[in-house]
Amino acid sequence: MDSRKGYLLPLVFLSACAANPAQQPLTATGTLVQENGKYFLLGEDNRYHLNRMPQLNYEKYLGYELLIQGEIPSYCHQAWQDSIVKVHGGAEMVDLNRVDWSDCLEANKVSLVTADGPRLVYDWEKIDLEDYYF
Repeated sequence: MDSRKGYLLPLVFLSACAANPAQQPLTATGTLVQENGKYFLLGEDNRYHLNRMPQLNYEKYLGYELLIQGEIPSYCHQAWQDSIVKVHGGAEMVDLNRVDWSDCLEANKVSLVTADGPRLVYDWEKIDLEDYYF
């Protein structure tokens, strides 16, 4: 019986890794737009739903071209969170008609594209995290 347990643990670990694929790194350029309170980066051929990030105020950059280095998460929590509606009795549920099926993009670095080239305006690794608890 103990020899079976020795094989089960690695099998469980491998299946968990397969079920949760790694985030995909991505660099995208496009214009920042807002629709129904959600922020999107519109490129020539694609559209990304932008996840909220600490100390990143997308509103300041509406209508501007941005270069975003980030990751496409394996699961887009923000798209689901933005689609929650209240139902009878105060309960909450996801309205599938309101879910935005665009890829999500978690910004690690955001640069404003200017005539002089990209100007870094946000870097996840350099923000002040003292007010955030994990």
